[in-house]
Amino acid sequence: MTTNTSAAAVRAAQNYLDALCGDDLDSLIALFADDVTWEDPVGSDPVRGRAALRKIYAPVVGNFSAQLDTPIRGSHANRAAMAFTFEFDLDGTRTRARAIDIITVNDNGLITGLQAYWSIDDVEAPSTSE
Repeated sequence: MTTNTSAAAVRAAQNYLDALCGDDLDSLIALFADDVTWEDPVGSDPVRGRAALRKIYAPVVGNFSAQLDTPIRGSHANRAAMAFTFEFDLDGTRTRARAIDIITVNDNGLITGLQAYWSIDDVEAPSTSE
């Protein structure tokens, strides 16, 4: 990773969002460090490791779209934050939610931590006019 940790974290966050909206599970999982800790949503039991994430993301890939609400913001501590609105199919209904994710990267630019801030109050069914 370059000495600009802010840029590397922002790049990792964008790559994560792009891969999450794509259809290639292997590309998504490759963004994570082997020892990643994933907390989605914050307050739930953390998930650890790439193998566990593969099981979680398998039904999501190809069923997820997202749009950033603001530009991704970096920090001087190998972290980036992104606010986004996403849609997915839930029991046959297209569902929308909003979240803020905090991503931490290691010196190789791999994601070592992901914390997702959202609650059931942030989930809604999109209007039919959209």
